[in-house]
Amino acid sequence: MRQKTDKIYGELLSRVRVGSMTVDDIKLLEQRKITIDSSLSYHDRLQEVCNYIEKLPLDTVCLVPTCKQCDIINSVMTNKIFSEEIIFKAHDYIDCPKSLKKKACDTLIKIEEDASRSAGLAGIIVIKIGAKVMLRQNIDVTLGLVNGAVGTVISISKSIDGSKIQGVNVDFGSGKVNTIERAKVKFQLLERAFVIREQFPLCLSFAVTIHKSQGLSLKILLLKQAIVFLMLVKYMLLFLGLQNLKDYYLINFDPHSVKANLLAIEEFNRLRKIYRSDLPPIPVSSIRWHKVWDLIWAVDENSVEIITKTLKKSCEKLLVLRGIENSDCISSGLNSVI
Repeated sequence: MRQKTDKIYGELLSRVRVGSMTVDDIKLLEQRKITIDSSLSYHDRLQEVCNYIEKLPLDTVCLVPTCKQCDIINSVMTNKIFSEEIIFKAHDYIDCPKSLKKKACDTLIKIEEDASRSAGLAGIIVIKIGAKVMLRQNIDVTLGLVNGAVGTVISISKSIDGSKIQGVNVDFGSGKVNTIERAKVKFQLLERAFVIREQFPLCLSFAVTIHKSQGLSLKILLLKQAIVFLMLVKYMLLFLGLQNLKDYYLINFDPHSVKANLLAIEEFNRLRKIYRSDLPPIPVSSIRWHKVWDLIWAVDENSVEIITKTLKKSCEKLLVLRGIENSDCISSGLNSVI
């Protein structure tokens, strides 16, 4: 339904869905790639990505496949803001038998940074005045204060004596400032162990994971109002993230990684033959596209060195592989495999 006005793109997604991309599909998607100089250092590449993000409209959300990449972009973008960090620590109360108290506390520490396991409320939130944040709960649908609403932190509200932060004042694009107060949720840690948490239902939103975006009321996904980065294409993450091609830009695009489960397609065709014989079977492509190595931009410097050394070592092993000589008297590893 989303692509009914763009037949070419709709058909492209239908082929991506079953892992049967054509040369034209790849060329079309590659037109959406942002060019970054691969000779730059890791830090310079990361800065170039974030500089591009900084120029985009407020309601732009960058979709990335991993939490690690999400944290890196949010961290770098927040550091670009010249204001003091504001730290919100959750108020937690553990409700469990005394015998489970220690185990429950240890479990809570382990999931401290995983808001998905704590009803969307993080244990610690670090923001700045001017940072872009996302609402993690539905507060008032009539005012547009819904899960996924993106806005800018304008200020904070403190108690009369200034000892306690009572609210975060956010402009969600309407020009009107809304005060977001702490929300209270209850979630389960272990069997017979629960946590009652009070925390501001906010998170940095320069980037979010593709999976998280599927459950959010993002304007960008509904109204197609901005550009979205899809940093890394792995399997069907491409199909989940792409909805309107002209609003999307890619940094890494590897056609080799766009795959579909062949057993699922076979089962689909079996059922279609039985119940919808009027429809043609889904074609299964045997083409394996050339591997395009990802541009490294969102990993630690140490990891970059390890990956580089690993690739170098792998290539050295490949180069010394011996096989039957070709007609030009050069030994070929491919002939050895054959």
